[in-house]
Amino acid sequence: MGDDARTTKMVALLREYIASPVKASYKVPDEMRQSGIVPRSYLQIRCSQVPAFNQHKLGGKRALDDTLDAMVANGYLFEVDKAKSIEAYGFQGRAFRITKLPD
Repeated sequence: MGDDARTTKMVALLREYIASPVKASYKVPDEMRQSGIVPRSYLQIRCSQVPAFNQHKLGGKRALDDTLDAMVANGYLFEVDKAKSIEAYGFQGRAFRITKLPD
């Protein structure tokens, strides 16, 4: 599975994320979701069972980070300032704002 498969899956996950509330077990404040901000931890959990990520030759974490880096470089996401994320949502991990998604 290549980069295109991972990007396609990531876009599908992001569309699902912004379309409806997530389960409480993910511990994502709904205000974050409504603002189009997705925690990296949520994406890691969601991608952990996806072959395009967990079967990557360098591991699932690397596949996820490479996919996120590519999406940032392409203008689909940008990383949220950690201090602002803590202040606004009480969230301390890495998070990304969804700016636009490819068709």
